[in-house]
Amino acid sequence: MKTAIVNSVLATLAAGFNFNKRSPVSYDGYQVLRVKTLSQLASVQKRLASIPHEQWNHDVETHIDIVISPDQVETIGALGLDFRVLRKDLGESISAESQSSSTYKRDVSDLSWYDSYHPYEDHVRYFADLHDAFPNNSKLVYSGRSFENLSIHGIHLFGDEGPGKPAAVEYITLQLIKAHQNATKATDSISKQYDFHIFPVVNPDGFVYSQEPSDTIENQGLDAYVRKLRDSSGIKLYIGWHSYGQYILSPFGSNETLYAPDLGKWTKTASVLSEVIRDSSERRTTFTFGPSGATLYTTTGAAPDHVYVIGGADFSYTIELPDTGDYGFVLPPDRILGAAQEQWEGQKVLYSLLDEEFFDGIGDA
Repeated sequence: MKTAIVNSVLATLAAGFNFNKRSPVSYDGYQVLRVKTLSQLASVQKRLASIPHEQWNHDVETHIDIVISPDQVETIGALGLDFRVLRKDLGESISAESQSSSTYKRDVSDLSWYDSYHPYEDHVRYFADLHDAFPNNSKLVYSGRSFENLSIHGIHLFGDEGPGKPAAVEYITLQLIKAHQNATKATDSISKQYDFHIFPVVNPDGFVYSQEPSDTIENQGLDAYVRKLRDSSGIKLYIGWHSYGQYILSPFGSNETLYAPDLGKWTKTASVLSEVIRDSSERRTTFTFGPSGATLYTTTGAAPDHVYVIGGADFSYTIELPDTGDYGFVLPPDRILGAAQEQWEGQKVLYSLLDEEFFDGIGDA
């Protein structure tokens, strides 16, 4: 029996209890600012507390990235803060991102797919076409439906021997399929050793309405899927991809001083992954790595914690994608393909490390 690798984008097991239908929100005139903190963190935070704002980043040692409404633009200028404008009109940036969506050509090998962002329906069609292109080694799967009754769909990839191996998104899925079809030496063993369960979006309502955490019903579906894999093939690796910050985060996120017994091998593997991504990237993209709570911030209900503790995953990560804040949640479409390609380079090496023997600090090395 083969183990499974579970990959998802925008995944979280933190329940949000907002059951009202959400309407689209306009950010016209909103500004994104980067406020310097350095040795004045407490003073800066005190002054920012006097105005309504949304904070985007959590590592505030050098700066705080915030979003302010149009009616606060003049007010913040009077606070005596050292800041620069990252986005003069957030609404305009979001609109430009949305307008860049191109018509899906129903050709999964056409890399122009990665030149723009797409509506949720296109993502559903894309994965259906991936299955059609790889019918003997894939199966469309579902973890349930969202609060707005959208399907939470994914694809299960497996080798020629069929499904059942121990248990990253669309680009990685496509590369896995190509690797199997081309049977290259470097990647030939991947589909023989592991099944891949890939969910491109586990919060589809966020595509339609807003970027909100997953609601309880979505979490129930993902949790049930994780438990099913745990009780059948087992889970070798879980990765949830998010925006933004350039982090590779392992459990635990619930406590900054709680360290898992497997932290050593997770950290070693993450360091190799980070190095490979950096060396393969034209931008020398650098990822910070470590346990989530100690490296970034504490949080409850994080998916990697859940899949490790409840799902029994050998490896469990959140990867926060580029960038580090200049664009933040509004990454330009022309950066999509590069971010995907460097992730794939890292994934190829990561898969080769999953069965490595790591020294645990006990006995002879």
